[in-house]
Amino acid sequence: MIKIFRKIRQNLLIENKTSKYFKYAIGEIVLVVIGILIALQINNWNEQKKLIYKEQQALTEIVSDLDAIIFRLEEMKSTGKNNINNNLKSLNIIINHLDSVKPYQDSLKVHFDNCFTYPNPLFKTSGYETLSSMGMDIILDTKVRSEIGLFFTKSKVSVDGQYREVRDDFYNYMLDYLRKDFRYDENKLKPKNYEMLQKNGDFLQSIIVFEKVYQEYLKSTNKALKDANALKNLINTYIKKRN
Repeated sequence: MIKIFRKIRQNLLIENKTSKYFKYAIGEIVLVVIGILIALQINNWNEQKKLIYKEQQALTEIVSDLDAIIFRLEEMKSTGKNNINNNLKSLNIIINHLDSVKPYQDSLKVHFDNCFTYPNPLFKTSGYETLSSMGMDIILDTKVRSEIGLFFTKSKVSVDGQYREVRDDFYNYMLDYLRKDFRYDENKLKPKNYEMLQKNGDFLQSIIVFEKVYQEYLKSTNKALKDANALKNLINTYIKKRN
């Protein structure tokens, strides 16, 4: 192609057709510029495709995180064996029983057992950690990027924080009662001396405070569950639009 252009230019010069030569030269320059612009555009398209692919991969991993987190939050809240709703129910039963000075019943064993347990979040965050190491800017949509950051740095962190509050309250206050005042009977906790425990105002107060801390744990779990579902829907809608 270059040889053809050169031959045309030479023929025009030999024939002394200067004006046609300049017109031709200008046209050749225009063609070269157009070729460069097309090449740049193709390169931009290819780069854009690469960015979109990376974004899709990152968002797919985030959705995988959210699926696991939603499943775990639902387990923590109500579906798991050791769940917050059951434990709160047991705490309230024990508080009411102690406060109303009712006699001991064997049915209380399961509730005492629940009073000294709490679920651990153990959230999957590998997708978010990978995204953070690659850079959040890989997510091209600012709203999606912002909501991902808010969930993993606020909603999830709130649940983790409330879990630590429950755990610390258990180890700082409840564990001593568990060691001193209870024994296991048929794999369930039973007070060694229920009448003395009932008269122990500190134990009742500790149970009441523990129940309040547990309530905050439930609130943060409910909010995180709502936020996780909303973020998952937002991401899935965005992915569909991009495809």
